Amino acid sequence: MRSVVLDASVVVALCAKEPHRAEEAEAALQERERDGWTFHAPNALVSEAQFILCRKAALGSLTQAEYTAALAILQAVLSVIAFLPEGDGDLLTAAERIRHGYGCSRCADSTYIALAERLSGAGPVELLTFDTGQRSQAAATAPLVTVTVLGAQSDESVAHQTSRPC
Repeated sequence: MRSVVLDASVVVALCAKEPHRAEEAEAALQERERDGWTFHAPNALVSEAQFILCRKAALGSLTQAEYTAALAILQAVLSVIAFLPEGDGDLLTAAERIRHGYGCSRCADSTYIALAERLSGAGPVELLTFDTGQRSQAAATAPLVTVTVLGAQSDESVAHQTSRPC
């Protein structure tokens, strides 16, 4: 089984139709779907993506109509993602090990990396993100995880400004 873990930055870029990022995210997802990869994400993706989209609307970067459309796209994206049936609780120990030394702002990122690490036992796995910090964090704490960072100039500040503290 070949798996790709979708980071919220990729899902939000697609849903919010972020300039340049949406096209790149869509192309990456279509390529992996064509090649038979299975999409995964921690259950936290639902609330994290909803929060980020809501915040974009509150700050005026999405109109109410764009926000409504983004939620509809999110619903469609969620329908093709395999979530852990038992939830994210079983990822906590690994996520905390991965987060250790990176601060609370990396809690969510650590959960995505922990899921990719778990899935790596069943075959090739990739974490797809726009957040360059996830690559270095995974390299230091979960070396079996391959992180693909989309975008020539990935902007970590977007991921961190919208992340919730632990």
